[in-house]
Amino acid sequence: MIIRNFSLYTKEETIIEINENINNGVYCLAGANGLGKTTFLNIINFGLTGLVLSPNSSFFSPDQIQKRNSRFTDNYFNGRIKEKHKQEAEVELLLRVNDRYYKICRGFFERDSLRTLDIFWTKNKKKIKSVKTDGFSPRELNEIYKAEIAKDMGIDNFDYYVFIQLYVLTFDESRRLIFWDDRASLNTLSISFNTKLDDAKKLIDTERRVEKYDSDGRNYRWQATQIKKKIDNITSADENKRGKKEAEYLEICAEIDEIERTLADQQLTQDNYLKNRNYLYSEIHELHSKRKEYFTQYSEPSSKLFNNNEIIEDAIDEEKCPICGAKGKHIVDSIYLNIHQGKCPLCNTRIDADNVTKNSLLKKIEINDEEIANKENELDEMMEKIEGQERQIKKTERELKKIQNKKASIERDYPGIILENSDGGLKELYKQFEYYDKNSIESYKRRDELTLILNKLQGKIEKFYAEAETEFVPIVKRLAQSFIGYDLNISLQKHNGNLKFVIELKDEMRPESWQISESQRFFLDIALRMAIIIYLSNKGEEATMFIDTPEGSLDIAYESRVGLMFSIYVKEYRQNILMTANINASEMLVCLARECKGKKMVVRKMTEWTDLSIVQKEGEKLFKKVFTNIDRMLEEDRKWKKYKYYPRPFLIVYLFLINSEIH
Repeated sequence: MIIRNFSLYTKEETIIEINENINNGVYCLAGANGLGKTTFLNIINFGLTGLVLSPNSSFFSPDQIQKRNSRFTDNYFNGRIKEKHKQEAEVELLLRVNDRYYKICRGFFERDSLRTLDIFWTKNKKKIKSVKTDGFSPRELNEIYKAEIAKDMGIDNFDYYVFIQLYVLTFDESRRLIFWDDRASLNTLSISFNTKLDDAKKLIDTERRVEKYDSDGRNYRWQATQIKKKIDNITSADENKRGKKEAEYLEICAEIDEIERTLADQQLTQDNYLKNRNYLYSEIHELHSKRKEYFTQYSEPSSKLFNNNEIIEDAIDEEKCPICGAKGKHIVDSIYLNIHQGKCPLCNTRIDADNVTKNSLLKKIEINDEEIANKENELDEMMEKIEGQERQIKKTERELKKIQNKKASIERDYPGIILENSDGGLKELYKQFEYYDKNSIESYKRRDELTLILNKLQGKIEKFYAEAETEFVPIVKRLAQSFIGYDLNISLQKHNGNLKFVIELKDEMRPESWQISESQRFFLDIALRMAIIIYLSNKGEEATMFIDTPEGSLDIAYESRVGLMFSIYVKEYRQNILMTANINASEMLVCLARECKGKKMVVRKMTEWTDLSIVQKEGEKLFKKVFTNIDRMLEEDRKWKKYKYYPRPFLIVYLFLINSEIH
């Protein structure tokens, strides 16, 4: 694998190009918190699936995983990759499934696309192209990749591959548990222990529909029960008291109707008053416009002396006579007096229009003033009516509210009275009860019909598992016993109608997660995943399991035993582990290194990729001490134990491989 231009992995201001071979035993990326170990696992999973799981997401059906995690994926690498590096940042992977190799390159902000895709096999160390990938768009390349890898894995459905990779092969920092989660257990069983993938899809879909109808049935039944309680409460009220109040109630209802009619009439009258007021406003405005027009005509001869007359304007501005040059305010007063008297301000010649026209305009102005005065009087009267009507409306509204409170009090104390006098009473409650009761019965009926189909599909899994049990269970027991220190048993049982794995410790069934300590719970879940992977892998097609900082979930007593379990998975069953680990005083890594040696384990120090913070540098001596101890264990020689192998043709899980001979 190669990671290019990933800003987070910067050492001494230089981005490190990560180029790693992950194909033999344990590959452990070790370092302090906050250096990017979890990000490293997410990068690989993103390259393979185009997704990064949200840490807050639970187990989803395979066809829902992409929808539920796409938004988180789109934002995940922001901050980890600087803006200037986003276009060039990419991950390149070379992996093998069956006899074919896949070389893919994906940009970190292109989850639905591939930059390059090459699918081939090798013969005599020569590369032979298996699928045509030239001339296709990045999105088309991604679709080709999804179809081909699903087909090579024997599942023909990329959604199932995503589920296997992200939920079964990966044990991340969210610590999602297959063992004790019904949905996760169902999905895993459906895909892993089924002869036909069509049956797996039907089982997952049927289980989901059974859950939906069961939930709908419960919800409808709860609603029906609540409404029935209301009906019983109403009908069980004292009939005698109810009868005495009914006449009063009917009288109140009639009074409310009368008051509401009165209020409606008052509001209608008020609306008319408001309209008339607006009409008066409009008429008065129009009269004022006419008055302005008449006055303009009356003053027009005099006004001409001012309009664009520079001599008069300068004389006024400078307070100076343009003829004799006299100065003073009396010059301005003389000009205005002559103009007002209809004379020229310089020669006293009369300039007014004829008296007939002027008298006519004066008459119009007088009539207009009289009309304005009349309309304003009408407006004053109308405003008084509006104010009075508003007082009446408020008074009526107070009366209505008072009587409505009386009605509400009777309805509260005697709810049965509503039966004959309200559309929202018992009749409506009976109608609602019938609706919810009918839907509850129908939902449970559909649930029961689908449960019969579900039982048949579950029966196929039980039959397949019974055939596989003699080989699968010993693998689980071998791995779990190496961790927990004593023998346990595992069985496939129906729990609350769902098929799930149930473990038995010290002769007691432990179907619930709280029945086992946290450390035991996490690593028994890892042991189950390992057993499924071993059982489903073909010889030569061993899988790579991703495990993120497992020591964070450990009790001290179990540290070395986890290292032993991991080494058995790698050495005896020839599987691979890609893991991250914090550098601390934990014995897990030391034990794992002691058991695997350098031939089956590589420890990569994150200090080779990125700089330590000030806090992390304070612990650098401890880091070096731990690394030295691990390196010493890796260098020791010890003979490998002969491994046991359990091949299965149904599901083929891929193996990472980087080989310089086929680059």
